[in-house]
Amino acid sequence: GIVVGVAPSAKVAGLNVFGANTNTTDSLIISGINWAIANRTTYNIVATNMSLGDSVNHGSWCSGSAYDTPVYNANVAGIKVVVAAGNEGFTSGLSSPGCVFGVIAVGAVYSANIGATNFGPCSDATTAPDKITCFSDFVPNAMPTYILAPGVNQTAGGYTLSGTSQATPYVSAATAILQSAAPPPSPVQQQAVTGAYYVQ
Repeated sequence: GIVVGVAPSAKVAGLNVFGANTNTTDSLIISGINWAIANRTTYNIVATNMSLGDSVNHGSWCSGSAYDTPVYNANVAGIKVVVAAGNEGFTSGLSSPGCVFGVIAVGAVYSANIGATNFGPCSDATTAPDKITCFSDFVPNAMPTYILAPGVNQTAGGYTLSGTSQATPYVSAATAILQSAAPPPSPVQQQAVTGAYYVQ
């Protein structure tokens, strides 16, 4: 709902990588990335949106991750891998696969001053537009490309929710718009810039 709200002309291919018990595995998630790569030309896929993570504080690159190769292959194919940073309130790391080199990790900010808030793992005594939420996993040295987007009280599809999972589709949609507005960068250019900047 957020993707098509931001990019009305975009089409969405929904891949369910979760079982009946709402759990998943790296292999199922990677199979989704590989499906996007295999069908990139057929459906003009330019971005993936992954609102998931392992809830572990990875304070450095997840080198040697099972996601290294599929994320690299997706970038080479012209597909940006956009991943929720996580909602644990980490201040020096990200959940996996948000910590994998080549992904765009997305943290959450407020889009308005809504007063004091409580999210379970943390609370914010004050809020303001563009302020990073207390629950958003954050990494000061910007291991991956790290972008912030609205993630509090976002309404789409009849649901109002908060979290980095609500912020992530804003970035996926923006990526789709940018990819359609100009020729995508070459694989060499993609690898040169991926993970090299931080936006706050």
